[in-house]
Amino acid sequence: MAGKKRVRVATMHGVKGLEFHHMVLTSVNSGVVPLRHRRNATDAVADASMERRNARCCATRAKKSLACLNFGRPSRFLGDTA
Repeated sequence: MAGKKRVRVATMHGVKGLEFHHMVLTSVNSGVVPLRHRRNATDAVADASMERRNARCCATRAKKSLACLNFGRPSRFLGDTA
C-alpha cells in the first residue's frame, strides 16, 4: 500500500504510538473533551488530567499539520499550552 493516500478514522486511544502526516481532531467541544460525566466521580481532577494527556498525545501524532475542529463552545483544552 505504499504511496496510496487514505484516511484512517480512529479514537484518541487508537492512535497512540502511531504517526500521521496530517491529523484532524473533531468535536473538541466543551462537555466532550474532557467528558462532562466522569468515569471516576470521586477524582474528577485526575480524570480531567488523564483526558488532557490523551488529547495532547493524540495531537502530537501529526508530523505536518493538525486541525482541531469544534462547534458551539470549544474545549478548555484548546487554550491549554501546558
